[in-house]
Amino acid sequence: MDYAFPSAAHVTCTRHMCGNAQDFIGVSEADRARVIDTIFGKNGLAKADESVLFDCRLHLVSEACRKFAPAFERHFDGCIVSVLHANHTASETPGLQLPP
Repeated sequence: MDYAFPSAAHVTCTRHMCGNAQDFIGVSEADRARVIDTIFGKNGLAKADESVLFDCRLHLVSEACRKFAPAFERHFDGCIVSVLHANHTASETPGLQLPP
């Protein structure tokens, strides 16, 4: 793909990321829902459309992980945040429109 479309942005499907993340959060359903909502909800990190908003929501996710799912925080920091940041960076690419 990179050879054929060298200037194409690569984004990862947040729907699948959300499903995978839920599998890693070993807490009550209520606490899991709180953490997932701060990451993938309507006003979650994955929906941030500006860099300042992304950074602010990232802080909120870190707080939610520490409070409701501390064991998940390491997985989030190591696996998820970098992909969401790459998606966010790609969404700021001129001419690229990501679905809402």
